[in-house]
Amino acid sequence: MRYSDSCMSFIPSDSDWIAAHYIEVPQKTIAACGPLRGRRILDVGCGDMLSDFGLLNAGADTVIGLDLYDNIDLPAIHHRLLNQGHQPPPNYTHQLIYQSYNGRDFPFADESFEIVFCWGVLEHIADVPRVLEEMYRVLSPDGLALIVVYPWYPCLYGSHLSDFIEEPFFHLKWDHQSIRNRLDEFILTHPDRKGLIDYLWSEFATLNHYSASRFHEDLRKTNFVVRRCELTTFPQDLVGLPADVSSLDAMICGSQLVLGKNSAAKHPPQPVHEESTKELLPKMPTPPQTVTAPANFSMLNASELPLPPLPLRQMVSPIVEESYYDNPSGDFIWGPLDMGPLKPGQAYERIFDFGCGCGREARRLLLQRQKPKSYVGLDVSRVMIEWCQKNLALDGFQFHHHDVWSGSYAPENTRNRYLPIATLGSGFSVVEANSVFTHLHDDQTRFYLEQMRSMLAPTGIIRASWFFFNKQCFPMMADELNTIFVSELDTTYAVYYDWLYFVRLTRSLGYRIIRTDWAQLLGFHNIIYLGLDEEFTDLGDALPPGTSVLGY
Repeated sequence: MRYSDSCMSFIPSDSDWIAAHYIEVPQKTIAACGPLRGRRILDVGCGDMLSDFGLLNAGADTVIGLDLYDNIDLPAIHHRLLNQGHQPPPNYTHQLIYQSYNGRDFPFADESFEIVFCWGVLEHIADVPRVLEEMYRVLSPDGLALIVVYPWYPCLYGSHLSDFIEEPFFHLKWDHQSIRNRLDEFILTHPDRKGLIDYLWSEFATLNHYSASRFHEDLRKTNFVVRRCELTTFPQDLVGLPADVSSLDAMICGSQLVLGKNSAAKHPPQPVHEESTKELLPKMPTPPQTVTAPANFSMLNASELPLPPLPLRQMVSPIVEESYYDNPSGDFIWGPLDMGPLKPGQAYERIFDFGCGCGREARRLLLQRQKPKSYVGLDVSRVMIEWCQKNLALDGFQFHHHDVWSGSYAPENTRNRYLPIATLGSGFSVVEANSVFTHLHDDQTRFYLEQMRSMLAPTGIIRASWFFFNKQCFPMMADELNTIFVSELDTTYAVYYDWLYFVRLTRSLGYRIIRTDWAQLLGFHNIIYLGLDEEFTDLGDALPPGTSVLGY
């Protein structure tokens, strides 16, 4: 075990970041795995590929970076290194390769690499057992795998946000909204840190909450042989550590492992994803895809419905607490929805959940005292739909996969930008679209709003979340441009719509804006209700946007 007497910080300068990845990571890889010359290396979770340039410079024959992005601008990284005074290899184009993947399956043949390298990434991987299986599969018989994790989630620095919140182990005690509120308070007095904090918040949202002990249990289920293991700890006071968290897990801040293949293993390791997932589910038989509901179906409680496993919840939202998927009161999950001609509860008869994810709303609806007569859930993630079909497809509830491509959520789907959904039914009293239009481009949004118009009952409503901005603050934008994006790598990461354009668009399709629930903070979802019936009052002109709309 290695002991460090220094505190951990997540605020490096650009020069320190480059030095750590371009110089120090290759040096430590050589120390762990030996000379790199002539060896083919796979970097799992390569990020900005600074380390890969360093590995190539240190003598590797070929380095392939694997991550979730569509592509990486390698010339820009090369130029960045030159600007910092480094001398990266000039002829890298045939030896340094980036490959996108779906987060689970490596697109390489068996035994393709002499070194499989995963540095500072495993704590962000949703399906750790599956990735370990794939690392083993693509590693050559005499190859080595190097895994470095720093920090593990239960330790003092596990949130990646400890530079901004002093409360010890806050991430193990507070819900996500409380943490975000504290960060926003910090930003008020340190506005220059906003960009960094927002980036680290997005990193925090992807953490898989693994501890060192949990990881080593997963590792034992593979055929990997541990050649060397080094643990890192800090001197830290455990006062404030929640009672249900192991003090040992809190003390182990990092791990570095060198792994080899088990030469005695005649067969590849068996998949451990299913077994690992079972640990996250209630100990009950997996129900078939269609189940006849019991007579007292409305009295179901949370213990009778499986909870989506943690990796699926992490794919959907940074909020992964079980309570977020529960409905202990049995009340209407979106309130009575008594607007216009609708009586309290009337809107819950037939639900179409566009972007149902891993079944959060479906599970909460199943726990309502007044359960919907029918429910249709649709999502681009095949793995989430398959889970819902196996666990939540109860009386009147059905789930369908939508084969539309999404760089963030469904990179394995076909490259369809949109597909018809009106064939899934009509007469829906509510069309729910939470965190869907916030990821769609203008043409996709128009298409799906047109489809939904024919799916609604005469007094049906659309309940959807949106990000808005004021285009008048951006005079350089042409008339035909009405959206802005927050990410250059993935423009669907978050899409903001001009408010006035949104009003015009919805009216052109016959919709009325009948209610607005403005977010309390900039960057959070605004919930907008749309209806077609003339008995709904159109509030589009009467309601000024809230302060959560950028530019108002």
